[in-house]
Amino acid sequence: VACNLCTGSISGGCTDKFSYLCILSNNLFNQYFFLILWFWWILLLAISIIGLIYRLAQMFIPSFSKSVLQAVYLAPYGLEQKVTKLSLSSAEYFLLGRLAMNVKGSTMEKVLNELKYSMATKEEGNQLFQMDSRDDANHVVTMSSQDDGTKVETRSAQDDGVQLITMASQDGVI
Repeated sequence: VACNLCTGSISGGCTDKFSYLCILSNNLFNQYFFLILWFWWILLLAISIIGLIYRLAQMFIPSFSKSVLQAVYLAPYGLEQKVTKLSLSSAEYFLLGRLAMNVKGSTMEKVLNELKYSMATKEEGNQLFQMDSRDDANHVVTMSSQDDGTKVETRSAQDDGVQLITMASQDGVI
């Protein structure tokens, strides 16, 4: 496709004629192509930002991680109520979600039951001793075991800050 271009005359005549290659239709196509490409990249950018916000919320908000685990990963197996009483970190909920994607429902149910059991025994282990009395004036704390009646008493000397711990059981054997 050729275009004739006239140059060189003020009076309107055409003294110099040049024939250039016209590529206006190609320019028009490129204009629309890059406009569509620009909108496509904006759409991909928006989707990426939404995905980033989703992952950040999943990393830093434990309740959001828990709800994602329940709704997305455990709901197909009917196990969403198994994690209601668990208090885990966001990373642990994320790991459970990845595990749920790769194991069968029966295996995931066993994992959640074992997790509940280990969390319950951990809480019981933290309650090994119960504080009976505290005397701040003499720096004495007395605690007793709920299982076997063992008593523990700690005393701090005011001068050197050394703690003395004494233990006694009901049967006298320690």
